[in-house]
Amino acid sequence: MLLVELKQVDQQRRLNQELNQHAQQQAAKLLVRSLAHEIKNPLGGLRGAAQLLEKMLPSDSLREYTQIIIEQADRLRNLVDRLLGPQRPGTKNQRTSTSS
Repeated sequence: MLLVELKQVDQQRRLNQELNQHAQQQAAKLLVRSLAHEIKNPLGGLRGAAQLLEKMLPSDSLREYTQIIIEQADRLRNLVDRLLGPQRPGTKNQRTSTSS
């Protein structure tokens, strides 16, 4: 009888540990996704501003600087996407890189 109770207590303890671990993993995923969102939003703004500036600049040599900004913003966005891992089913990466 005591052995059965010990097994049940041990099983309950393991189940609680697994549930806590799962909750921690979900919280970490949510944090990473939130941080990614907070990083990607300003990057999109920087990229868009660089594209607008590029159209207004008079010389090719100055436009090269805006291309560097655009390329590096894309590089950082791709890095954040890789850190997030595979996308969940039903979601698509809606942003495509365009050259001006």
